[in-house]
Amino acid sequence: MPSPSYNRRPARAAALLFGVLMALLLVDRMLGLPPLAGTDRPEATAPAVSDRETWMNAFQGDRKIGFGHTFFSVGPDGYSLEETLSLRINTLGMVQDLDIQTRAGLRPDYSLHSIRFEMRSGKFRFVVEGIVTDEALRLALNIGGQERTVKIPLPDDPFLLAGLVNAARGCGIEPGESRVYSTFNPASMSMEPVEIEHQGTETITIAGKPRDASKFAIRFAGMEEFAWVDDNGDVLRESGILGIRMEKTTRADALFGLPVESSDDLTLAAAVPSNRVLENPESFQRLVVRITGVDPDPAKMGGGRQSLSDDVLTIRKESLADLPAGRDAKENAPAEFLAPSPFIQSDHPRIRAAAAEIVGDSDGLLEKARKLFQWTYQNIEKRPVLSMSDAVSTLENGMGDCNEHAMLLAALARAAGVPARVASGLVYQEGRFYYHAWNLLYVGNWVATDAALGQFPADATHIRFALGEQGEQMALMGMVGKIRIEVLEAALE
Repeated sequence: MPSPSYNRRPARAAALLFGVLMALLLVDRMLGLPPLAGTDRPEATAPAVSDRETWMNAFQGDRKIGFGHTFFSVGPDGYSLEETLSLRINTLGMVQDLDIQTRAGLRPDYSLHSIRFEMRSGKFRFVVEGIVTDEALRLALNIGGQERTVKIPLPDDPFLLAGLVNAARGCGIEPGESRVYSTFNPASMSMEPVEIEHQGTETITIAGKPRDASKFAIRFAGMEEFAWVDDNGDVLRESGILGIRMEKTTRADALFGLPVESSDDLTLAAAVPSNRVLENPESFQRLVVRITGVDPDPAKMGGGRQSLSDDVLTIRKESLADLPAGRDAKENAPAEFLAPSPFIQSDHPRIRAAAAEIVGDSDGLLEKARKLFQWTYQNIEKRPVLSMSDAVSTLENGMGDCNEHAMLLAALARAAGVPARVASGLVYQEGRFYYHAWNLLYVGNWVATDAALGQFPADATHIRFALGEQGEQMALMGMVGKIRIEVLEAALE
């Protein structure tokens, strides 16, 4: 069982939603593809198409944190690409290696035809395979040793982020122009609009030599990244949030050049400083903050224990004293939050068996919720994990950060008949607000609970920005480096 001192140690407790972050920052990058002649899109002038191999170094500041390799080949019906990315990442003071592999088939216009995506770190592994057919993307997922299928309707042709710049080049995009593409993100299992803007030509230095390149802005999920592409379609450099960038290099330099070091602690780098030090934050019943730097979404941030007025948000910790009980609570329970999902596998035999061992049939909603919460808090080791969080893998491996705790508790709760949701946002820890995930459990009313921090209900410093799994959590990514939190009031009652 974790010691009580765990509750307010940001070096272990307040985990960044890292699987989503890394997927958005670095998956499906690095690839420069030339426009293919003969497509039905307007074409830009381009050299002849040929197979090519690209090596990239990954940096944070001046520190090499990994490398990537891409092999691109031309076939009779389009392109195929294989790319790998190896990174050494520091989160919550723990250094871990992360390996990502993507294999994709692209049509002549660079839209997606098929994909296989795998993310591995330590004991955790996430695999998804998919193919585009009949105006839908059909996916097969291997999560926690269980195969699941997902069908995503496609109003437009889907693209990968890897090919977007060159898809835009193939359409003849000119400086000052932009294009918007519907893009599939395999890590979050969601479709996202991505805007590509041609910002003109710049001279940059790569491997000590000046290179002329077209600069493109890439905007998605509230973030902005930049890519510099030469006349041959090679991506020379890409830069993103938290000071992470990738630069083209040689095979020898990628594999045997500067030694690979760990990144800065990304959890700390992404955290938001507080204007006030809050002593014993777990005791606060009400918190009032002003949010600047981003536009708060009233539809996502209002409701329940939170109320938003312009840029001022008030959070009130729930009381368990006046909850509906017995038949009234069960009859009003929202059934849609009892269903399984690819990452919250409440129908999995191991999840159902674990839930049955923890709670009894005669327990009410509140008693079930308390038992499942306490079991998750006591039995899951608190440590950062670089993976796509899911309930079954967390149960089998017995470890995880806040996202793993939230996914597992949601699955156990749903299996036991307690409606559950996953919330994500910021939580206060030692002078900063850290990115974090927790649960809402329905026990007559929705109550915020935090199995990673051992709080039922969760304290008022939990600021909710999103409800839902990986796709919804992307709302947080656009906040990184932009959001400012000013504490206006912190009250004990």
